[in-house]
Amino acid sequence: MAMPPQRDHKITAADAAAMTRRAREAAPSKGAGEGERGGMFPRKPVQDLLAQKGCEGVRIYYARDEKGVPALVLVAVDKDGNDMVKDSILEWSYPCPPLCGGPNALNS
Repeated sequence: MAMPPQRDHKITAADAAAMTRRAREAAPSKGAGEGERGGMFPRKPVQDLLAQKGCEGVRIYYARDEKGVPALVLVAVDKDGNDMVKDSILEWSYPCPPLCGGPNALNS
């Protein structure tokens, strides 16, 4: 599969806030491991992922760890749109909550 055509991926803060609000409203009950709003990865691991030879993008998979807690898995994607699974793959984001930063339209 070839990479999809280029497009502008930017959205407004208002659109992003509406999207994250809908996700919070649709979230399951706030039991153990539920209610995560997102995750943060430091710059260095993301830069290292993007710096892999042949990397043309990043795919994000919604996942769950061995305890069923929601997780994000990031993998580099090559020019053909294939996951680069023989190289570095990221997880262990810093979950929000509790690590959401200050309250803003995306996380509150």
